[in-house]
Amino acid sequence: MNACALPVNQIFQFFTEWFASAFGPSDCINTFLHGIKPKSIWILLKPHVDSLVANFAFPQLAFNASKQAMWEADPVEYVRAIVDEYENFSSPVSGATSFFLSLASNRTKTAFLPMLQFINTVLRSNLTPAQRFGALTMMSALGPFIVRHPDVKGSIEQFMVQYVLPGFTSQEPYLRSVVCLELMRFRHVRCLV
Repeated sequence: MNACALPVNQIFQFFTEWFASAFGPSDCINTFLHGIKPKSIWILLKPHVDSLVANFAFPQLAFNASKQAMWEADPVEYVRAIVDEYENFSSPVSGATSFFLSLASNRTKTAFLPMLQFINTVLRSNLTPAQRFGALTMMSALGPFIVRHPDVKGSIEQFMVQYVLPGFTSQEPYLRSVVCLELMRFRHVRCLV
């Protein structure tokens, strides 16, 4: 079959599937990461940012089966490995976090508040603890921007009381660990002092 005879959307779909499988999530995220700042690429990327955040970058932060196995085998080793993920720039977790931070710093007006709305949607719905873990991890990563943003910094206390503190009663120990991380990130908030 002649590739030139295929509709453009089929060619694009084939290319994106091939690209994602050939290079892996971290390479894909890095490609998108480098498209945030240049205006010419941002124009093409902007309509897809919400979908990229929700369906591509966010799942990298969710608690998965390999993290579960590591947690069950040795929780101390799990904590060490999680810290190493952020120091390894080729890891999908590091790439997703960099993607969120780049959106928050370079495209604040367009992307920052929608990312926070996404986090709130995940936490408000009755999703799995693994997805709540991802939302809280994303919130923690965005912490430096949250405490400075004039529209958001006043509602940190309410967020902590509504979504973070109840995490201490979770049946999942890994969810309690991310709650501790969240408390550390926002320890200056009045209700926690």
